[in-house]
Amino acid sequence: MDPAFMFGTESPHALFSLFKLGDLKLGDNDVKGQLPFQQQFTGGSSNRLARGWATVVIDTLLGLAVYTRLKKACPIATVDLNIDFIAPPSDGADLICSAVCDEIRDGIAFMSGELVDAKTGARVANVGSKFVIKEALGEKTARGNKSGAKPERKILPPPTMPDGVPCQEFEKLKADNAYLKWLNPTCYSTDGDTIVALEFQETLIGDPLVRAMHGGILTSLMEVAAFRVAISAQPEGTSHGKLLSQSVQFLRGTSGHHSFAAAKVIRNGARLTTVDAIVWQHDKAKPAARGTFIFSNM
Repeated sequence: MDPAFMFGTESPHALFSLFKLGDLKLGDNDVKGQLPFQQQFTGGSSNRLARGWATVVIDTLLGLAVYTRLKKACPIATVDLNIDFIAPPSDGADLICSAVCDEIRDGIAFMSGELVDAKTGARVANVGSKFVIKEALGEKTARGNKSGAKPERKILPPPTMPDGVPCQEFEKLKADNAYLKWLNPTCYSTDGDTIVALEFQETLIGDPLVRAMHGGILTSLMEVAAFRVAISAQPEGTSHGKLLSQSVQFLRGTSGHHSFAAAKVIRNGARLTTVDAIVWQHDKAKPAARGTFIFSNM
């Protein structure tokens, strides 16, 4: 496993080549690397790396840490991803990203990690996650299929983007947020519901073997939807809340198609707002992932 090849600018993986990770080190069960500050991945009016971009990178390194413990590459998938954001990084700071595979039991890898401000040494976020280690392709027969033949997979038509006029307020917000401009979601109001849609592009693929969307990208899309409903729940003139934590469960596989997210406020208190969100591709009733996002109202 050559990390320079996987994450260098010449990497065949479109998303990984954008990380530009420096000083990447692989141990027996851990990975550590420095995520450089890049203006195109900053969030809002700040000169700091966006939380969504950091989520994409740390989720990737968590998966890489599983491989360091297994000593081989095999199909894995994120089960859940939990991040507590302790403090924002300083302006223009790189982030030191660390991921550790603490234990593997019954086919589940238990993971931990952290994000640290490379300038100040302050901890930016704590991370916890679990990965399922899938059966090696071709080693075992499909469940419930005595013949050993793979069950036929129903081919669904690609989803279409929503009808309607995109929210102009959101387009203005996106214009002032470099990471959102790169991700390029679009917000629609459909039948009274707010849907955040993400048009598919190759850069958003996390697993090129099965062409699955990156889990960090799906999490970012849900965060956008959650933030939209969180700020709409606040009285006019209230300052925008900041994300304190996110807890995401991945429920179904995805493919190279458009993705959609929606969210609803579960509790809007004086200090904290809790929002649930889902993301789907073909059927809203069968979400690919769900998440809970907690925002500070201070």
